[in-house]
Amino acid sequence: MSTTRARFVTHLIGALVLLSTLGCPGAADLPLTAPTGLTVTPSSPHSVNVRWNASARADSYGVYRDGAALRTVSMLALADEGLSPSTKYCYTVTAIANGVESPQSAPVCATTPADTGSFTLTVLKSGMGLGTVTGPGLDCGTTCTASVPAGTPVTLTAVPEAGSTFTGWSGCDTANGASCTVTLSADRTVTADFTLTGAGG
Repeated sequence: MSTTRARFVTHLIGALVLLSTLGCPGAADLPLTAPTGLTVTPSSPHSVNVRWNASARADSYGVYRDGAALRTVSMLALADEGLSPSTKYCYTVTAIANGVESPQSAPVCATTPADTGSFTLTVLKSGMGLGTVTGPGLDCGTTCTASVPAGTPVTLTAVPEAGSTFTGWSGCDTANGASCTVTLSADRTVTADFTLTGAGG
C-alpha cells in the first residue's frame, strides 16, 4: 500500500512539474478586447467629450477620430477640442496593454452644433419729433447699438416725449403699434420715426 501511494505521489509531482513548465492560460494570456460603452457628446460648437468603460488589463487607451489616431490616454475620457461647427465626427477606442493594442471599438458619431455667435442691432431715430427706444439692454436716445445672440427674438418699444408722436418703424420683422420684434441672423438696423405734434397739441 505504501508503495502504491509513493508511486501516486511521484506521478502527481511529475504532472505538476509538467504543468508548471508548459504553463496554463490565465487572464494575462487572454486577448485584449475593445472598450465598451463608448459615448460622444458635443460640449460646444468646437469640442466634444468622448467617454468609455474600462477594459481588463489595459494600461492606456487609443482614441481615433474618423479612422485616424488622435491621442493615447490613461483615463477613460477625452475632450476633443478645436473642431469645426456643424460637422459630424466619428470616434473609436482601443485598449492597450504592454504595447499591445486591441481591435477598435464600434464607431460612435456626433455632430457639433452650429456656432450662432451674436450680431449687432443698431437703433436709429428719424423725424423731427423726440422719443426713446427701449429693449433688452437698450435705452436709446439718438443712436444706440447692442450685441444680440443670433436667433434670439428682441422686442423694442418706442416711447414719444411730450409734444411728439411715434409714427412707425422700419427694419422690423413684425411691428405692432409702438412695439417692434426682430430676430437677428446678421447685423440689423431698425429705425423709429417720431414727428412733432401740431402746435398746441
